[in-house]
Amino acid sequence: MMTRVIALGMIGMFTAKGAPMHRADEIYTAGLETMITQSKVIVTGPVANFSKHVLQSHTPSGTPLRWEIQGEVREAQILKGDPPQLPIRFTRLENSTLLDQPETSPWESDYLQWQIGDRALIFFTGSDPSKEMRVYPSGSGERDLASQVGRIIAIESISDPAKRFEAWRNALTSAHAMAEKHAALRSLMAFKKPWSEMQPIFRRGMGDAGTRLFIFGLVAYGIVHEQWANLNDPAGFLCESIANETNDDLTVGYLGAFGLLLNFATEDAHREERKSLRDRLDFCLQQTCLARSKKTVEACKDLRARYFR
Repeated sequence: MMTRVIALGMIGMFTAKGAPMHRADEIYTAGLETMITQSKVIVTGPVANFSKHVLQSHTPSGTPLRWEIQGEVREAQILKGDPPQLPIRFTRLENSTLLDQPETSPWESDYLQWQIGDRALIFFTGSDPSKEMRVYPSGSGERDLASQVGRIIAIESISDPAKRFEAWRNALTSAHAMAEKHAALRSLMAFKKPWSEMQPIFRRGMGDAGTRLFIFGLVAYGIVHEQWANLNDPAGFLCESIANETNDDLTVGYLGAFGLLLNFATEDAHREERKSLRDRLDFCLQQTCLARSKKTVEACKDLRARYFR
């Protein structure tokens, strides 16, 4: 699911030369860790007096389309901040998957509907807990959002930057949920380490099919924001990743990120200084257009037609 979300986001971002980036690029700058940082208090606990009230149904079938969840937390585990006054009463609106979902961050996609046995995870984002709180379900396994939040808080509480960087690097390997892995990757990028230090991390991450597309887009995002002194080296890493990829859907997703790179490399004001980057990307596209699936070749040729006429 997450791979598809990222791929669609990339393709939607780069549909025309010179087009601005849309909200989809926020996946590389903000996520679960951002919500944690913005929250003054975070608590979790079992839900008492749980109820579900259907607000709208599909008339012919009676299928619920929109509903309201209510409940209260009487016993809270404090993950961050000072204990709030108990009980904590909350109301949460949810929609059927048959309807368009409200605009949310990608990490929220697994927490759009409450499931039996879920606990509440509550973020208090303002000074008035009754008005400024976000409530999410926390289940088990990869849906154990409370445990993810607890681990991220523990890492961010490490005062020594070197030890915190190492903790995030370890989290990238040990985490199971995509939201937690993406938080690790964004946090590692935020250290502004040289490419020589980041490349081994990204290379190991590319061994995980679930994070490959995200890492590809993250590196592309870093290139266009000139995060590294020599942009040709990370561009070479991306070209190598395309050459080694055997999944056509992922390859098309990579080419979506290439639109961002080519837009950057062909800016009129920087054509001379970015010529070597542009040439490398063009060569990479030429190779990708050879002996690939019809879908990949069409996407590749479309990019070359737009940027290398």
